Amino acid sequence: IIVGVMMMTIRKHAKKRKKEEKKRKKKEEKRRAKAAAADGGASSTDGGIRLAQNKVQAGHARKMRDAKDIKNKSAADMAAIFCVKGGFFK
Repeated sequence: IIVGVMMMTIRKHAKKRKKEEKKRKKKEEKRRAKAAAADGGASSTDGGIRLAQNKVQAGHARKMRDAKDIKNKSAADMAAIFCVKGGFFK
């Protein structure tokens, strides 16, 4: 009886694993098709140049460094940051 239960459990897990693998492959194919459509049909193995798609990130690091630099802040900016009256930093 124990052997029969174990065999049923093994089959159940194998079936589940197989289903998950099939789902993963289908998802991967869909992702590749979407990427190929976005690239104009070019694959990544053709040696073509790929440009960055995240245009929003251009210069982000520099902007963040400048934002954190308190040497460049005006008196009004410093007052707003530290929640004090404007004349405090003059």
